Amino acid sequence: MTSEIEPEVEPFPSIRQAVALTLLASILQGFLLLLFVGNYGGRVAFLGMSAIPAFGLAFALGAPRLAGSPASALGLVRAPPRAWLAVPFLCTGLLLTSELHNIVIHFFPYPEEMGEPARPEGFLAVLEWGVVLMLVLPTTEELFFRGLLQPGLVRRVGVRRAILLTSALNGLAAFLVRGPHVAPSIAAGALLLGFVRHSSGSLLPALGLNVLFGLVTLLATVGTFGIPGFDDTTASHTPLTWLAPAALCVGFGLALCRELGGASPGPGPSPPPTLP
Repeated sequence: MTSEIEPEVEPFPSIRQAVALTLLASILQGFLLLLFVGNYGGRVAFLGMSAIPAFGLAFALGAPRLAGSPASALGLVRAPPRAWLAVPFLCTGLLLTSELHNIVIHFFPYPEEMGEPARPEGFLAVLEWGVVLMLVLPTTEELFFRGLLQPGLVRRVGVRRAILLTSALNGLAAFLVRGPHVAPSIAAGALLLGFVRHSSGSLLPALGLNVLFGLVTLLATVGTFGIPGFDDTTASHTPLTWLAPAALCVGFGLALCRELGGASPGPGPSPPPTLP
C-alpha cells in the first residue's frame, strides 16, 4: 500500500500577498480618512477610526491562512524577561527616528498650505491623541505587520530580509495614509519593532514598545521633555549630545535581544527562544 505524501504548503504570506494586503489596508484607510476629514474636519481621532476597519479587513482576509493556533501564529505568547528589559532601551530610538524626520523635512519642507502638524490643546484633545497613539495604532500595526505578515515572511525570505520588508511595508502604509514626511521615520521605528518581535518569539514586547513609542510621542507633543529638535521645535535638529546616548541605549537594547538567539539570519524559519 502506497501512502500519499501531501505537498508542503508554502507559509503565508508570500511577498505579493503581503504587499497586496498592505495596499488594501492603506488605500481603504486613506479613503475613510478622506471621508472623515471632508465631512468633519481634521482630527487625530479619525486616523484611529479609519485604521480599525481598514487593517481589520486586511487582517480578517489573511488570518484564516495562518497555520497552527492563532495565538502561536501571531506571537501572542509569553516573552522572555530579557526582551521586556530591552524595551525601554529601544524606546530611546525615537530620538533617532525624530532626527531622521528632521532631516527629511529639512530637504523636503512641508508645503506652505499644509504647515507643521498641529499639537493637542486641552485635556480632551490630549486624551484623544493618547487613545490613538497608545491604543489604536499600536494594536492595529502590530497585529497586522509583526503578527500577521512578518513570521511568514521570515520563513519565505529569511530573518533580515523579512524584517526589512515588513518595515518597508509599514513605511509604505504611512506614506500612503500620512504622507511622505513621516514614512522614513515610521519605517525606521518599525525596524526596532521587527527585531524585538523576532528575537523574543513573541508579539507582546513589540506591542509594548509601540505603546511606549506612543506615550513618549504624546508627551513630546505637549513639550514635556524640552529636547531640542524633538519636542522643542525652536531647534531644527537634535544635538549629538542627545543622539549619541540614545544610539548607545538602542545598541544595548538590540544586544539584549540578540542574546535571546531568535534573530539568526537563516533562510528558513527560526525557532522561538525557550521561554522560562
